[in-house]
Amino acid sequence: GRESAPTEVTLSQAEDGLAALNLVANEALSWEEQSFEDGVYTFTNLTYAPADAEERGFTIEELVIAAPRVTEAGHVAFDRLHATGIAGDAEGPDQVQIARVYIDAPGPGLAALIGDVISGRADAEDYTAPFQDIAAYSFEGLGVDSVSMTTVEDETPLQLRLGALAMDSFDGETLSSFVMDDFAAFSQDATQPVRFSLDEVRAEGLKAGLVQALFEGGESGMDPMSDMLLPVNLYSSVALRGLNVDADGVVVTMEELTGTSRERGGELVQVSEMPLLRVAAREGTQAGDQVAGALEMLGYEAFDFSMRGESVYDTEADRMYTRGENYLRLEDGFEIRFDQDFSGIEAYMERYGAAMADMFDQTE
Repeated sequence: GRESAPTEVTLSQAEDGLAALNLVANEALSWEEQSFEDGVYTFTNLTYAPADAEERGFTIEELVIAAPRVTEAGHVAFDRLHATGIAGDAEGPDQVQIARVYIDAPGPGLAALIGDVISGRADAEDYTAPFQDIAAYSFEGLGVDSVSMTTVEDETPLQLRLGALAMDSFDGETLSSFVMDDFAAFSQDATQPVRFSLDEVRAEGLKAGLVQALFEGGESGMDPMSDMLLPVNLYSSVALRGLNVDADGVVVTMEELTGTSRERGGELVQVSEMPLLRVAAREGTQAGDQVAGALEMLGYEAFDFSMRGESVYDTEADRMYTRGENYLRLEDGFEIRFDQDFSGIEAYMERYGAAMADMFDQTE
């Protein structure tokens, strides 16, 4: 059977939760079956057909909401929400299909925000998020699986594909992991088709410090912009893999770009590496042949770049310096090596951040 809801709710409490989600007495909604068991509502073959012709409808093969309820503060809460088999209205040039959307164990802020989006309350011009503390937006899991989208931009068909996007275990301070797999975009312009794909984006140990600083504003004792500019440990590791761009006769490929960040003995050490980024020509096309000719004049079949950087921030000395190999290299071309060593980072960034904030305030 279906997993029961961790939070016990009565039928009356669950109905109040559905009403707050605008899933009750909504003339635009219909479904083939609805059930409530062990605190879990399940809708089968749900259809949203708005009366406004300009608003797009959609269908969901199955919508599961565990322990929907309204808190004493009047906010929507639930234990999990899973929607599978989502498809946009078949009419028109824009088409969307999503295999699954899921949210597990959302914190009070995230549950309330999602509730406001589903119910339509978030569409109000003066809407503000119900919680300002980033810790209220915790969750165990959040993501989407198998997204495909077709749209038209300036009379040019555009296709988007996403294999999966998954975020695991955000406790309000650290996001355990973020993974995006198999992203691709294709522009089907008859004269200049564009293809972009990325096999994987992965990040682990992402910190919420910068987002928290933005919520707190000047209350943290330093302008949030200067907080963002300071060398801080924002992640454990990040990686981009399998980049491929094919546009206007130029093909750009990158095997991987990786970065690590670790604190050890009062030092923050950050290392980034890119073994190979290749820029080549797409021969057989007019634009590609021109690019190939330009490369040949310079004595190349392709440009092969590589880079590495390693920086160390000594928190006690307020000093940042490079260590190890730091370079940008073009194979059979040039190699640029760089070093840096300077102190007084925190005071400088604080003044710089305040100056930038003043500039933005004057332009508003």
